Amino acid sequence: MNYRIFLTLLPIIVFTELQAQATLQVTVNHVSSGRGKILFALFNKANGFPDNQNNAFKLLDCAAAKGSVKIVIGDLPPGTYALAVFHDANNDGELNTNLLGVPKEDYGFSNNARPGFRAPTFKEAAFRIENTTALSVTIK
Repeated sequence: MNYRIFLTLLPIIVFTELQAQATLQVTVNHVSSGRGKILFALFNKANGFPDNQNNAFKLLDCAAAKGSVKIVIGDLPPGTYALAVFHDANNDGELNTNLLGVPKEDYGFSNNARPGFRAPTFKEAAFRIENTTALSVTIK
């Protein structure tokens, strides 16, 4: 009897495992120095993008390196995502801004979205991941 249940559930288990196989390769360009870290917030929904890290699907970081850095984010379900990146040069975990709210640290978004005097919407920065996807973000 247990053998039949296992055979019935096997296709569901295999399908679920196959779906979580997407990989995102991110290259961040124009890193101004090797100080601090590059922080990544990957969102799979519009709610909270780009500034509410509590709503991010995944948060990652890597050491900064002058010029460019690369990171691989694996085990992602296929879908639509948007990425926010910033160079935390002083290593305080925050995107520092001036009195007017203008960022003092370099930042960027997927699709290199820069809509002017505001942060981009999820839709403006959205991209699709199916299998392995390479993405390049230029920070300023």
